[in-house]
Amino acid sequence: MILQQHRMNLSLDKGNTMWYVVWATTTKEHQLLEHMERELDKKLYNSVWLPTKVEKRKFKGEWQDVEKLLFPGYMFLDTDCIEDTAAELRRYPECIGILKVDDEYVPITKKEEDILHKLTGAGGKMDVSVGYIEDGRVRILSGPLFGMEQYIISVDKHKRMVKVEMELFNEIKSFTAALELVNK
Repeated sequence: MILQQHRMNLSLDKGNTMWYVVWATTTKEHQLLEHMERELDKKLYNSVWLPTKVEKRKFKGEWQDVEKLLFPGYMFLDTDCIEDTAAELRRYPECIGILKVDDEYVPITKKEEDILHKLTGAGGKMDVSVGYIEDGRVRILSGPLFGMEQYIISVDKHKRMVKVEMELFNEIKSFTAALELVNK
């Protein structure tokens, strides 16, 4: 789904909609998404989104791009009537719940929304970043991690991956991201 396009449409059509974190049973995210898109009343929500990422995997000696979920078990729901939507989501066994603080549903913050958009772009998919290592530190030249080097906690040169850690959704989240290393 195109997050930026949804934002523009929603601000014109729906007014004050918010993005909420929906927890799904890991490996059942796509199943829940299909149930929601097929069965849930479209008046209850504007869109639902599963952010993905590109990983580099070696098959038969060649590197190939593979698409994976960026945050397994997490979906993002855009709605302006969270109570009614949450009540309907309880019908689906794949849905664990929606992020709450003190028994109140809490939307993601503007900062979190901006980070997700920076990481995944308009297409909802996190692409490969390009960078190099200098003095033991990763320097990103281009891609979604550009300007976010402070969140990189480790590098796996062999797998062409970095581990990223930052505060998102009221907790410290770790995830991996693809990194193409180049010479300086």
